[in-house]
Amino acid sequence: MKKVLSSILLALVALALMAQPALAKPADDTEWQYTRAIERLEPFLSVTETGNIALNPPRGVIKSIKPNVYLSVLAGLQETNRMIDQGYLIVGDGFTLTVTEAYLSATAGGQLVCENTVAATSTYGGVTKVVWYWWGFKLYLSHASCVRLEAGLGIAAAIATFIPEPLASKVVAIIMASLVGTIMVADINDRGVIIRFHYIWIVPGAIIFTGIWSQ
Repeated sequence: MKKVLSSILLALVALALMAQPALAKPADDTEWQYTRAIERLEPFLSVTETGNIALNPPRGVIKSIKPNVYLSVLAGLQETNRMIDQGYLIVGDGFTLTVTEAYLSATAGGQLVCENTVAATSTYGGVTKVVWYWWGFKLYLSHASCVRLEAGLGIAAAIATFIPEPLASKVVAIIMASLVGTIMVADINDRGVIIRFHYIWIVPGAIIFTGIWSQ
């Protein structure tokens, strides 16, 4: 009898483990490292007379952050300032970013949702949009966009709707090359996904993804 109960218990445990949602990416501390770096650096941001964002952290704060993470965040700030110089973004209170008419004119028809957010679609299955921050950006893909990816239909046209070139092509290249499977795992609730992008300091303008999760 005890053996039967033990077998039943093991079977129930196995079923419970199988029911757990899969991770969107291998469990590492990359996402946490970037989040902590941003939190530590934000108090040392300032706005210059030209409307750009400056970062002047003390040496102790810099040393508390992994060098590659710090340089990546710094590269993101440089790209943000480049977009400010292009007239695409304006810095507001709390270092929030406002998308300009020049930005919208450089896209294929995205809709301004709020100051720093431009969207292509918004449905019951999540939203497809981009949200800008001083360190980089977050890309939201709706469930419908995820399904298109899985079917091999691509999402280049949708992304070009709200992200200007040449950045749009870089985002599409990364997604098609290495993220389709990960995106489908993260879209476990049919609510779409959020992908966080940072910049690579070694190659100006190049981007990497540092986190992906369900909307």
